[in-house]
Amino acid sequence: MEANFTTYANSVTKFAQVATDKGADVQLGNHPTFDASLQKIAKLKTRAAGQPHPFVVGADGIARIFTVQRECALAARAKVRSGAGK
Repeated sequence: MEANFTTYANSVTKFAQVATDKGADVQLGNHPTFDASLQKIAKLKTRAAGQPHPFVVGADGIARIFTVQRECALAARAKVRSGAGK
């Protein structure tokens, strides 16, 4: 199980670099309740010209998302290592 968290943290680091290199500024997740996707889709229906796009979080927002994901994986790994996860 510890290895899974290491693999996840490494993957996040890799994808964060790809996002930086490509200038990503949109988060699209597979958990719509975590990133409020359904609410954002609803906002698109009434979005007027010039209003911010609800899915655009900016490069800094993307970087923060990856930082949180990586730190959570490393914290979970530390918990497993310490035996507290039993």
